Amino acid sequence: MKRYSPDRPVPADDVRALLGVLLSDQNATKGILTTTSTFAPMIPSDPFIKPHIPFRLELVDGRELNKRLWDLAGLAGADGSDEASERADSAGPLQPIAPRE
Repeated sequence: MKRYSPDRPVPADDVRALLGVLLSDQNATKGILTTTSTFAPMIPSDPFIKPHIPFRLELVDGRELNKRLWDLAGLAGADGSDEASERADSAGPLQPIAPRE
């Protein structure tokens, strides 16, 4: 998990680092890199990264993370509509939760 501000994308080097760990561990079947921000735009076409997406490496950006959290909260539309996506889009970036005292 990388918690970056929305205007700071996760660089390709961070994705390559996870992929290097994934490829060196014989028991690892998949790596998932999640961020509250986005990923650098050229990552999906990077020749080292591209062959592993989506089967060995999954990249989850802030928008997709927000949608998945709405889905987990049970807010996907019962009528088949994608209410979770609509809420994720309108909710804006995820906000940090204050620590408990």
